[in-house]
Amino acid sequence: MSKLDDWFAQTNGQCVYPLSENDYECVGLFNKYRDDFGLQPIDGVEFAYQLWDNAGDGWEKIINTDTSFPQKGDVVIWKADLGGTGHVDIADGKGNADWFEGLDQNWPFKSCCHFQAHDYGNVIGYLRPKNLQNNPTMTDKQIIEKLLADPNTHIYDNDGVTRFGFFKA
Repeated sequence: MSKLDDWFAQTNGQCVYPLSENDYECVGLFNKYRDDFGLQPIDGVEFAYQLWDNAGDGWEKIINTDTSFPQKGDVVIWKADLGGTGHVDIADGKGNADWFEGLDQNWPFKSCCHFQAHDYGNVIGYLRPKNLQNNPTMTDKQIIEKLLADPNTHIYDNDGVTRFGFFKA
């Protein structure tokens, strides 16, 4: 089982990163994913669809087409046409040309994290984190600072590869 699979299992059923009491938004799930894996922040996001426009060079943008499908760990982004705010989930790698599954929060409205099947209607595309499995650019000092800043952050070996990633327990 991979660290991403462990994260899916641990996050499923939780209500994460509330905006206020009992207000759990889909962007909160994205923020947890970003924080837990040390992914590049995306600034200027009030609504889910803005993740697409504001993603920096730490993310590969893959436009939704008939031949592109989200991979496990991809951040799936819906257009603003969906309720004026769009939506975001984290793909779990299941699906085909007609549907995919991801970990969602606030779909349906006010729901906590759970796996949800979707069709591709209103999906803009997928953000693929460039450093999900490893981050070879961090210095030893940066690694130590990250671990000291949050004692719940663990470093892990990526299945025997000499590069590493972070996982927050």
